[in-house]
Amino acid sequence: MIELYQAEWCPHSSRVRQRFTELGVSFVARPVPADPLDREEMRRKTGTDEIPAMLLDDGTAVTGDADAL
Repeated sequence: MIELYQAEWCPHSSRVRQRFTELGVSFVARPVPADPLDREEMRRKTGTDEIPAMLLDDGTAVTGDADAL
C-alpha cells in the first residue's frame, strides 16, 4: 500500500489525496510536522523533507504532486 507523507494544510497534498480517492488508489496518509527540520522519519524513508512524498510498495519514493497525478 502507498504511504503518503502529507499535511492537511498543504494544497499539493490535498490534490494527491483527492486524485488517489477519485482513482480508488489505496493509501495510508502519514501526517508530517509543519517544520521540515522535524521530518526525520520521512527523510529517512523517502530521501526528502518536501511534501507530499509517496513511498510505493516496491520502496520507490516519489515526491511532489505532478508525478502522482
